[in-house]
Amino acid sequence: MAIFSFLLVNIVIAQSGNSLELRYLRNSVYFIRITNVQVYFQQTQEIIDISKYGISWSGTGFLLNNGDFITARHVIQPWRFIDECSSWNLDNEKGEAILAYVNNAEIAGGSVEIIYEARSADGDLFTFSNKDLVFDQSGDKLFDCDKEGSNKQLKICPITNNASDWAKLTLNNKKGLLKLNRDISRSLSQETPIYGYGYSYGQFLQAFNQDRIAPILIKGELVQDRTMNGMINITANALAPGSSGGPMMIKNANGEYEVIGIISRGFIQVQQLVPAYEIR
Repeated sequence: MAIFSFLLVNIVIAQSGNSLELRYLRNSVYFIRITNVQVYFQQTQEIIDISKYGISWSGTGFLLNNGDFITARHVIQPWRFIDECSSWNLDNEKGEAILAYVNNAEIAGGSVEIIYEARSADGDLFTFSNKDLVFDQSGDKLFDCDKEGSNKQLKICPITNNASDWAKLTLNNKKGLLKLNRDISRSLSQETPIYGYGYSYGQFLQAFNQDRIAPILIKGELVQDRTMNGMINITANALAPGSSGGPMMIKNANGEYEVIGIISRGFIQVQQLVPAYEIR
């Protein structure tokens, strides 16, 4: 399974009602990247800055009209979404090895502090910590990954709990343009058209000097009625690492776009959204 943790319209088309509305909403979609990661060990109060090992990730988030900033939990807590037990050797350049190390440090009584930067296409910028967000990790399971008894364990979000892949930050001084529709996200039909934005492939599809960014337009449709195992199953173009946490919308009967799900994870041909009703 591939996890998205990553994340030029013709002028005639851009002047049409639908495209203009979507372009207007994209300023409420943010590129998220980490600026600092530190792991604290409770036993020694030792601070290890794992950024020196080159670990980095990015994703997408979006700002609702009530001031809630939403993203995918695996953008905030990627070490809870790794697929297998890995080496804890920090000299190992494999990304999952570093995430396994962070995971084990956290459940052994330490803590992880990450500072994120969120930036929108119109230049809005703010920072936040993983400690500032609300999410549900109550369904995560503990796995013993070491047969030699050295307490190498991982706490992982199991596939049966994929719908917990959401995270929320309440901002008191900002409001976006996006509206959440919790109710309709339970009862969507197969072939329902959907639209969204995400920072697919992260910085690779943005200005390298970061002076200008713009989210990628995503279009698709539902491939099954309602939800399956708690998730909305879709097919869509332009979904890729970096788009995780982005909003997917439908166009309602009044011609307005409403968020019905969060870009989460997927397979090669089918991708999954966390339904809007899961956000608490």
